[in-house]
Amino acid sequence: MLTAMADDFGTLCLIHNVPQSFGDDKLQMLQSFAGIMSQDICVRSAARYAVRDLIEAEHDKSDLFDLAMTDPLTKALNRRAFYRFAEREVLRSSRHGKPLSTVMIDIDHFKKVNDVHGHAVGDEVLTQLVSCVTRNIRDEDLLGRLGGEEFALVLPETEPPKAALLANRLREAVSSLTFSGKNGTFGVSISAGVSEPTFRDLDIFAALERADQALY
Repeated sequence: MLTAMADDFGTLCLIHNVPQSFGDDKLQMLQSFAGIMSQDICVRSAARYAVRDLIEAEHDKSDLFDLAMTDPLTKALNRRAFYRFAEREVLRSSRHGKPLSTVMIDIDHFKKVNDVHGHAVGDEVLTQLVSCVTRNIRDEDLLGRLGGEEFALVLPETEPPKAALLANRLREAVSSLTFSGKNGTFGVSISAGVSEPTFRDLDIFAALERADQALY
C-alpha cells in the first residue's frame, strides 16, 4: 500500500509469470520499497504544485501590473504611470548628459468621430492608433495616454530633429489606417508636437507643455 500522511493513496502491485510466495524478508523489502515510492511521489507532486502556484502568482502579479500601469482600453501606459517613468528618463538623461525628446500626439477632430460613428468606433480608433504607434517606436520609448484622444511619447537618447522625423512617420502611418463607420470607411489624422527638457525644467511637464503648444 502506498501511504502519505496516514492516508492510503495507491497500491503497489507486482506481477510475475510464475506463482511465488513471499517470506518475511521479501515482504519487509517490498514494504520499504513502497515507502520510498510513496515519499518520491509526494515530493514530486509537491514540487509540481509549488511550480504551478509560482506560475499562477507571477500571472497574478502581471495582471496587477497591467491594472495599475496601463490604460484599460488601449494598453498604453496610463497618465500616472507615464509621468512616473518619464520623470525617471528625464533624471537619467540629465545625469548622463544624454538627449531626450518628448512628442505630444492628438487625434484631429476626434469628437466628430464619436458623434458621427459612435463611441465603439471611437474606441477602435484609439486602440488602432496605439497599435500603429507601438509598431513604429522602440522598446525603450514610452507611450502614454494622457486622456481622451491625447497621447505622449518620451524618446530616450533622441534629439529633437530625429523625434520630428518620427512624428512625421507616425502621421503618415496613422493616415493610412482605415475604419468602418456608419457611412462606409473613413480615416483619421493626427497632430504632433516635439520638444525636449531643458536645464530650467524641474520636471517633465514643462517639456510636454511645449510639445503640446507645438502641435501641428
